[in-house]
Amino acid sequence: MRRFVRLHPLQIGLDWIDQCAQPLGEERIGLSFANGRTLSEDILAPSDHPSGSRAKVDGFALRGMETVGASTYNSLSFTVIAGTAGRPVAGSVASGCAVRVGMGCELPEGLDAVVPGDLVEEEGAAMNIDAAVAPGENVQRRGSEVAQGAVLMRAGQRIGRFGWATLAGLGIRQVSVIRRPRVRILAIGSELVGLGVRRELRQEFDVNSGALACAVAGDGGVVEATDLIPDERGAIREGLLPPGADLILVAGATGQGLDDHAPSVLAEVGEVVLHGFALRQARSAGLGRIHATLVVLLPGYPASCLCAYELLAARVIRRMSGRSGDWPNQREATLVRKVVSRLGFAEFCPVRFVAEGVEPLTAAAAGSLSNHATADGFILIPEPCEGYPPGVRVMVNLYDR
Repeated sequence: MRRFVRLHPLQIGLDWIDQCAQPLGEERIGLSFANGRTLSEDILAPSDHPSGSRAKVDGFALRGMETVGASTYNSLSFTVIAGTAGRPVAGSVASGCAVRVGMGCELPEGLDAVVPGDLVEEEGAAMNIDAAVAPGENVQRRGSEVAQGAVLMRAGQRIGRFGWATLAGLGIRQVSVIRRPRVRILAIGSELVGLGVRRELRQEFDVNSGALACAVAGDGGVVEATDLIPDERGAIREGLLPPGADLILVAGATGQGLDDHAPSVLAEVGEVVLHGFALRQARSAGLGRIHATLVVLLPGYPASCLCAYELLAARVIRRMSGRSGDWPNQREATLVRKVVSRLGFAEFCPVRFVAEGVEPLTAAAAGSLSNHATADGFILIPEPCEGYPPGVRVMVNLYDR
């Protein structure tokens, strides 16, 4: 066994990622596939929205001026014309008539007010009102939400459900977005077998490939390939060299043991920039590149592998896909029990929410993959800190993206 000559502060790795992991090129995609994607250009409204005056409530559309004088002592009667959202009344509506409309329906030509349905009294084909409504009352005017040529969404903004609905409502069928990074996953270990394969004595199932693939998709990347590779220099080289990936994740064989060949092979075919971090759960993590392809070295132990992914690789993917590198979902909470950390090392501490706040998992549980599954997120204790006492407000990085 060898030892790391130097362990790098985590922040140095994050700074290198922010410098090297830049948004990729743009691509044109259909709106149906755009949810969660990052826009590469501003989107302008192709037309006014709404395209005509619309009812803001369910009720009856009419001419507001024709209701002047209506009161509890002078009820006014209107002939009701049935209308539907799909088949609005064609042509002009005669004086003294009202059209039944639903919320969001476009008003027939010449009508400029809507009487809410619960304020009228219907008698057969007629309806009576006992209060006047002004022109424009309960009506959304044309272009009141978005005017033609206005900026709907800006470059760098992610398309969520409300943005998607806005674009769809204006008939926008395609958008330009930042390309999603292509990620290759190399799981290294001669003792590993794939899921569904019969496990022999001293063999372990490969969980890193599948777990990392799930995480990559959640952070906005596309898994190009997953390869299960033995602890052999030639096999590792063959896994690293094929072109096409924007990022390669190497899980396993990244430490200082005699069979940990990944760092030295990477140094032969590319460059190892940082190897060995002052991170309790994942000190064998590393960063490097092969030409324009970034490489993140992750420990082979599954819990440590995923810890290192969350802190390093996830940041690379988010930045390449045009998103902020910062953690996407955080929540402040009160620590209900103390947590202890080793001075000089960043501590990845899984936590779960309880009624009083948030509690840390025990030190033993922090290294257990099954216990991570019960956690809601983690807190990161920086290198200069020896832990936190109960009652301190901490920022929880939620596992739920």
